[in-house]
Amino acid sequence: MVLNNGKKEIELKFKTEAYMNLRSKLKCENLRETLIANCNRGDFQTLAEGLKVFSDGEIGQIGDAYTCIDHYCEANDISRRDMFVAFIVELGEHGFFEDQKTKEEIKEMVSNPYLDLMDTKDLQKQAMEIMKSKMAETVAEYAANTMMTGANTSMQSA
Repeated sequence: MVLNNGKKEIELKFKTEAYMNLRSKLKCENLRETLIANCNRGDFQTLAEGLKVFSDGEIGQIGDAYTCIDHYCEANDISRRDMFVAFIVELGEHGFFEDQKTKEEIKEMVSNPYLDLMDTKDLQKQAMEIMKSKMAETVAEYAANTMMTGANTSMQSA
């Protein structure tokens, strides 16, 4: 992502140290979820902090980051929210998130406030655990009923 602050072009450098610094600054475990939630709320300070951190010192003041946001949106004829989405996608493309999401998927997560709170892998895992538990209960009930009624002929003596 190349930005312009009105004086010069600034290319963001997606380095691990910058990623960890942004996570620390935002006090979050899952950066993508935090960025999506803040994008959804229109918290452009978070975007500005991200740009500042990944600029590798090229953006010194938060005000300069806001100027970069304004210039980028004007030059690309996009909204600030779309720029925020592009920043999140770019982080994913540089391998900072476990699974890569497309621009459309990130936009959907931003537009649906419930999706950004849900980790689908965790939901699937929880659903599987519940299903296993229910199946075990059903098998146990069946086994108990067949033993009591004598319906299980394989266990009867000849």
